[in-house]
Amino acid sequence: MNRSYRSRHRPYWQQFIASALGISLVFTSSPSPASDPEQALIDNILGNSSELIIRRSGRRESAQIGSVLQQIRDALITAPPNNAYALLRFLSGSGEDLNFYIQTNPHSEAAIYYFPCQMQGGDYWIGWGLARTEDRGCENGLTVTPGRSSRSEIPPESLVATKQLAQAPTRQIFYCGAIAPNGQTGFATVTTGDPCTEALEQCQSASGGPCETMATGFWWTSEVELQATFQCAEGSPISTAGTGETLATQIQTLLPQATSGDCGLQVYKPQDFILIPATDDVVAAQGDDEILVQTRDTGTELQVDVLKGAINVQTTELETPVLLTMGERYVHSGARSEVTTFDRQASLESVEASVLCAFASQSATALQVSACREVSPDITPGIPLVFCDREQASGGQEGDRRAVQMSTNSGEIELEYEMFAAPDRLQIIYEGQEILDTDFVSGNNELTIPYAGESSRMEVIVTGNVETATTEWNYTLSCP
Repeated sequence: MNRSYRSRHRPYWQQFIASALGISLVFTSSPSPASDPEQALIDNILGNSSELIIRRSGRRESAQIGSVLQQIRDALITAPPNNAYALLRFLSGSGEDLNFYIQTNPHSEAAIYYFPCQMQGGDYWIGWGLARTEDRGCENGLTVTPGRSSRSEIPPESLVATKQLAQAPTRQIFYCGAIAPNGQTGFATVTTGDPCTEALEQCQSASGGPCETMATGFWWTSEVELQATFQCAEGSPISTAGTGETLATQIQTLLPQATSGDCGLQVYKPQDFILIPATDDVVAAQGDDEILVQTRDTGTELQVDVLKGAINVQTTELETPVLLTMGERYVHSGARSEVTTFDRQASLESVEASVLCAFASQSATALQVSACREVSPDITPGIPLVFCDREQASGGQEGDRRAVQMSTNSGEIELEYEMFAAPDRLQIIYEGQEILDTDFVSGNNELTIPYAGESSRMEVIVTGNVETATTEWNYTLSCP
């Protein structure tokens, strides 16, 4: 629902939020423009990948490590029973890392991440690095919207409009905005195809010079309460409200009021909130070098918890964004919105944190998560860390010792091993206690092992047969 126009100078939200919160920003150099990502790479998956589905222009395919989301129509769906995790890394069109990542977490209902900057329902960990002079993905806004079970009730005055809209098929309206440094704009909507082609042509024709695509997103024609807010660095915000059928026309009437290239457009519903990463100065004031938050759809409300750094939250009911700092939670629903606190330490000791830190340690593109320095390692220092649902190790007489990251801290794991002719020994240690010892055995077997505790990691020790130089073995632990 939300994307933002940006200039080649200071991002609009840095100026707007600084003014609203009384923060003085000092830049030693002109930062590059914020950028909506052009690609999202699935960097890693834990659990059953069949529970993660990529939707591309109406077609569905299974998600795999290395799969890429792109364009504005791609989405990642988490499907029941929703026990899998995926780590998304965000890239520019040239493949540069945009200092931004999202981890999908298990949730009771299906959730959808819409590329590039919107998520519906579910449970996510979201991280931004410091901006410095680099682009950050979704820097001007990441929209969080309720899942189907937690959408606000339609107000009585909207029932007539709802009935009228219900008579027509519901369609998805994709929009795109383009802007030139002199403030000339282009804006287009489509139900099929790419709206950015027309938006760029409009902008370039009006400005006589280069334009950039700086706002992409969508809404549904069936939506009866939408708000579009247009804000430039100078002047007061200008807003309009409409339905999914009328909003495009109303936005068109706002665009000519842009006075420079330093403007922002937000499109969102009353039940949504928008996350906007705080500036480097605000994050540094918290003693941090990163932003890490968790969003959660409880079924009755949306929540965002700040684990590191600071974040700004915008809703339709707020004249200016609310700044949240470490340890604070924002609760938003159709009935109430408030800032409260949460148990930050419990979050850092959660399975979700353990999985994120495992992903970071295995990332092919060096993901840095400083919060992991506060997370208990749960394993013997220095041993390799691998993931369940994959062949974790194979070898011979030398044996092996390593940790396995599970998808939960309780359940039943399935162990498959092959010791071949010469007997070898396999032990599993969980929270300091031995939960399996095969002793020295030959051949293959499949075992089910229950476990329950606080940790989502366990150690596996294989002792090779010292009397047989040709001994071989392998094993796999499957996620619960």
